[in-house]
Amino acid sequence: MLGLLALCDLVTFILAESISRKATYSDMFARTKMLPLAAAAYSNSPELCLANRFTNATVSGVVVNSTCGPTASQELCSGFTAVIHDDGAIAISFRGTEDHSQLIAEADQSLFDRQVSAPVKIKDSVKYV
Repeated sequence: MLGLLALCDLVTFILAESISRKATYSDMFARTKMLPLAAAAYSNSPELCLANRFTNATVSGVVVNSTCGPTASQELCSGFTAVIHDDGAIAISFRGTEDHSQLIAEADQSLFDRQVSAPVKIKDSVKYV
């Protein structure tokens, strides 16, 4: 029984330790990993972009030309998932706003449409949840 309690304490400590670690910003990570992944989402062939930057990456799925957003008849959303094998990472990358009218529509939606609470005690527009 004492061993079981010790194991529970160890598991609790490990969970608490992993939750308490705070992510820190890394300029190198942003420049060498995140920026190429974000840029690839604007391409019709993200696998070519990834091959140019990563030595061992595989695009797992591509979503191109899906209508979305507050003016869905005009907006095209795209994104992809990839496996960055050398980093042991799964990447999910989405394209952002493409033009001024889309930016205005998204700002309007974010300001005036229903907002939802997120688990991290912030409010965000529904489209990102």
